[in-house]
Amino acid sequence: MLALTVCCSGCPRDLRVDFAFDTLFRNTDVLNVDVYQHALDTKFPAGTPLSTLDSYVSHNRGSGSKRTQEHAWYEIPLQTKPCATALVGLDVTVTSDAMKDIKASVGGLGC
Repeated sequence: MLALTVCCSGCPRDLRVDFAFDTLFRNTDVLNVDVYQHALDTKFPAGTPLSTLDSYVSHNRGSGSKRTQEHAWYEIPLQTKPCATALVGLDVTVTSDAMKDIKASVGGLGC
């Protein structure tokens, strides 16, 4: 019993995933868009190269589409179920291959 107590209190554990999930979802299945928006604004301030956002989206198994010289749209899947997917949409205003503004929204696809 002593070994179990020592291990549980002294063994390394990575709690970042739980911490991030609790912060972004507040014990619900729906993303708290306001919190996520603040995180995006901090992580990707105006002037951030669009390639940095491309990497972030790709790393999170998302994709980009509808890109023009002044606009880009990205979708990142949050949760997939049979015949349904919850998505985060990122609507980005672009200036000279850099981000000017980013807006997050939540949506989904189904059959």
